[in-house]
Amino acid sequence: DSTSKFETDAWIERIVILGYPKNPSHVVINSGDKQANPIHNYQEASQALIIRRPGPSVTTDWTLTLS
Repeated sequence: DSTSKFETDAWIERIVILGYPKNPSHVVINSGDKQANPIHNYQEASQALIIRRPGPSVTTDWTLTLS
């Protein structure tokens, strides 16, 4: 049924991006009319970018901008 909706309070806990070449100076996440600058950690040796508690619901569309 294309009109059904899944309701939940679940949200995204963590985003891990492997192979990212450098530590971004800004991390912004947009979800609907909300914008946030979540805490991030970059591990240079493994080129891993970890974004903690970005906050969007798992049922909403969102975008992540790194700069």
